[in-house]
Amino acid sequence: MADPKKTTATPGGVSAEAIAAAQKLFPKLGGTAANKSDVISGVSRGQDASGKPITTVIYPAGFQESYIKNLPPKDRVALQKQLKALNLYPKNFNPLGDGTVTAEDFNALLKLVAVGEQKGLGNIQDVINLAKKDKKVQTFLQTSGYSEAAREINYTNSSESKATLTDKFLSLFNEKPTAEELTSFQTILKNKEKAAKGSITNLELNDIILSLANKRIDTASKGALKGDAAALDVLDSGTLGRRVREIKAAYYNNGIPVSDTTIYKQAGLSLRDQDAYQNVLEEINNNAMMQWGKLGLDLKPGQTVRSKLQPFITTRAKIRGISEDDINVSDMTDVLKPDGSVKTYKEFKLEEYGSKEYLASDNYKMTVLDDTKAVFRNFGIM
Repeated sequence: MADPKKTTATPGGVSAEAIAAAQKLFPKLGGTAANKSDVISGVSRGQDASGKPITTVIYPAGFQESYIKNLPPKDRVALQKQLKALNLYPKNFNPLGDGTVTAEDFNALLKLVAVGEQKGLGNIQDVINLAKKDKKVQTFLQTSGYSEAAREINYTNSSESKATLTDKFLSLFNEKPTAEELTSFQTILKNKEKAAKGSITNLELNDIILSLANKRIDTASKGALKGDAAALDVLDSGTLGRRVREIKAAYYNNGIPVSDTTIYKQAGLSLRDQDAYQNVLEEINNNAMMQWGKLGLDLKPGQTVRSKLQPFITTRAKIRGISEDDINVSDMTDVLKPDGSVKTYKEFKLEEYGSKEYLASDNYKMTVLDDTKAVFRNFGIM
């Protein structure tokens, strides 16, 4: 069993023993590896106890490729987000977001390796953490040590910004933005572009639009709760209206009571992207599990508590002589036993025939009448 003191516990770390073994097997790592990996290695990081310079190679040639390739997809995505946050990618380059590896990833990692090699940091995450704290290191990584040349910033002009926001608002609300919203959008956009010293990412642009959209949604929500017809129309139109109806249906079909305020707020949050919408639906499913116990477990995409209860709903509708659409999922809690398990179909059916709702229904009255007529016929009365 390996001595835990001689191994590294974090990905990207390289133990001294591993380095020594690698140098014996691949002696070129100590000399020409720098040329192959474009990283200057072998530079003294100080002296050891005996006064000898510490020049051990930390990262072997090709590390930048093997490291990211060997990460699980989820970890690759997380690493790429950190590289993007540190601006280590070329301008306007965006990772796909699914862990796809590119040459840009290797080049970004090489910058971290160069710093880690000479700072004595054998873990890529440690280099990233250093860059987050040390502005000088961060700037060095972004510019390779060169001063950024002053350049003119080309701001998005008013006609372009107007077209962008108008197109998005027509989709979201089926209405154009107000003059005030257009002015606010142009101001925020210009400030963002000024800070970025140029164009911003599509994600940043989308966030600005959604911040303005959610202000409109918030105002409309307050008006709708007071019965304002115009506000209700805003919340019932365009993509927003469709999303409100979908979220409301998800709560209803899972038998979960919810306020209109919550639905409007979640609808606004869900507009950011498909992942945000899925997060809202996942939250509803989690609520269903808490409310329905075993019946709410393992809900698949598109599945609801109502779909699981469908046989019981159909039975109740037939026995009571009512439409299935008139049965609310929230009224079906009597399918559950005290321990949270689901009653058998036979148990439920027998209980339905004994329920006060059935005994007061037209179905029951007709059944009694038919039975009475049958008795009279048997005695020759009819």
